[in-house]
Amino acid sequence: MRRRSKWISLFAAVTILVFMMLMQAGVASAAPFGNPYDQHGRWGYYYNNTSPTNSNSLSAPVISPSGGAFTSAQTVTISDISSGDTAYYTTDGSNPESSNTAVAYSGSFTVSQSETVLAAIHDPTNGWSSVASAAFDINGSSSLQAPVISPGGGDYSSAQSVTIGDIYGTTYYTTDGSNPETSNTRITYGGPFTVSQSATIQAVNESSAGWSSVTSATFDISGSSTTQTGANSEQIDQLKQEILVAINGNNWSNAEGILKQIIKLQQSDWAFTQLGQIYQQQGNSSVSVFSNGSQLNFDVQPVIVNGRTLVPIRSIANALGISDNNVSYSSGAATINDGSNQMVIPSNAQQVYLNGKSYAIDSSTEIVNGRMMVPLRAISQLFNKNVQWYPNGRIVSISQADQ
Repeated sequence: MRRRSKWISLFAAVTILVFMMLMQAGVASAAPFGNPYDQHGRWGYYYNNTSPTNSNSLSAPVISPSGGAFTSAQTVTISDISSGDTAYYTTDGSNPESSNTAVAYSGSFTVSQSETVLAAIHDPTNGWSSVASAAFDINGSSSLQAPVISPGGGDYSSAQSVTIGDIYGTTYYTTDGSNPETSNTRITYGGPFTVSQSATIQAVNESSAGWSSVTSATFDISGSSTTQTGANSEQIDQLKQEILVAINGNNWSNAEGILKQIIKLQQSDWAFTQLGQIYQQQGNSSVSVFSNGSQLNFDVQPVIVNGRTLVPIRSIANALGISDNNVSYSSGAATINDGSNQMVIPSNAQQVYLNGKSYAIDSSTEIVNGRMMVPLRAISQLFNKNVQWYPNGRIVSISQADQ
């Protein structure tokens, strides 16, 4: 009897242990399926963000306006939502029933760029409705005429003076191929400017009617300053070898000095880009300005305001070849004269006067530490100089129009 009782007790203990293990495994495996809704009440969150098949018996919500082409941002509403139900929407084209970018609708929202709005309603009892869709083309139907770039691009052996015509409202342009509607390198057109090296010019009009389409012109300047000639070519090749030695030895200061020697010989995109990388390696975040290959020194350092580089008025005058004797101040305005052209620059204004004619500039002048700071690009180009911006390293290059 004792032996039988012993085996019965052992069997009971084993049974209890197995039961407890099964219970624990059951709880663990059931946990992911304990709640089929996510924090927004959307089905399928615990099923790898997939959605169950629904009958779409619910009516789809109504998106207003229902899409189309517009010249300005649109205020969008979603309606036909029953009490207790929730509408979800996306603006990236994904299905609001399963997308992790879906937003629970709580009131009107703004569509300010071309995109497709998808919306669906979730009912806690009946599931999901079918999906409503509305495609918005912002600026797509603007009747505003696009500007005209002249000449219209092509192959040239020398620098070209470029004008923009058919201006309505304000005209913006870029010289780096970026869209002037959104680019932080865009320039407010104020008069003819020079393209002295290969570039793509993009231009657009803006007015109360919205934005025009973008006009583009690509210039291939075969005689640009990036061409190496004669002894300069050999000297530059030698300096490039010295740069490699300096970089391999982590001698960034030496590499910087060699690159500045190259820039004096050849103001090329390659040289400025390499110098920018050296500046980044050194942690140099200040703005550097080069005029015809020589770096400018400032008593008040350049600043960037709303994406525009502002420099002291005397420094930009010197960079344009204008001596201090030809820079004067009177009644809150500065005047600079290069012998052929006279420019009056009012303080805290977004316009200047060149030979008596008013031109809009893309940034107002500012007073910093007692110095009038002016937008470098706008002023330089009005004096028919070429300006290049190298964002990696924050470098500005000013060169003569024929370079």
